[in-house]
Amino acid sequence: MAAGVDGGYRVDGRWQFASGVDHAQWVLLGCAEEKTGAPKVHVVARREELEVDDTWHVMGLAGTGSKDVVARGVFVPEHRAIDTRMFFRAQSPHSANHPTNLYRLSPEAMLSLSVATAVLGAARFALAQFIAHTRQRRVILSGARKAEYVPTQIRMAEAAAEIQCADLLIHDALGEFERLMASGERPDLDHRTRVKWQAAYAAELCRRAAARMFAGSGAHAVYESSPMQAAFRNIIVGAQHASIDFDTAAEQYARLRLGA
Repeated sequence: MAAGVDGGYRVDGRWQFASGVDHAQWVLLGCAEEKTGAPKVHVVARREELEVDDTWHVMGLAGTGSKDVVARGVFVPEHRAIDTRMFFRAQSPHSANHPTNLYRLSPEAMLSLSVATAVLGAARFALAQFIAHTRQRRVILSGARKAEYVPTQIRMAEAAAEIQCADLLIHDALGEFERLMASGERPDLDHRTRVKWQAAYAAELCRRAAARMFAGSGAHAVYESSPMQAAFRNIIVGAQHASIDFDTAAEQYARLRLGA
């Protein structure tokens, strides 16, 4: 919560998923209206003024260190705060102070795409591991090479196609960012919704590919030493990120396109 005080805001509350907080000097916090709970402002607080609660004990992406942070009566001056809706809509007046149009892009859309890009990287790694492992696998009962099995070949081909489609979706959205940066045009609702949906669908494609490959990797894939299970867990957790929630992004995109 953020309560207005002389010269700024008094910030109190708990925030989850503060990725990289152990290495940060500043933390960006989205604050709600004290009485209504509606989005109010985003503030930049000093890391040293916050408490870090080590809650990040998870099945995947443990390396992000996305712990909780707690603020207890932290004062944030007004110059380190911005209206949340204005911030997400890329309407910050401070963006005009920069020689590049980078800061005119939507932070909301950029967050979605950055998460999907990380998921894509993990999926590429999983595909490479699946191919390398399958080339060496033998069927226990017959000794035949697993790579010669048509179902295994189809499984790999489908996964590779899904990952390639995810890559194309992400690069198409990045191309839209490049266009806006070159033109200086402000991103509108159509742009933000489209990018979030492409990011969400790209992550979902990677999740499906990872599940298909993991299911076809045999019993040895369940060992903690297996790179495949590590990639699978990281992809599953990454695809759970709120910024690329599949159901929400799909609904928003469809409602916009259908005029609903």
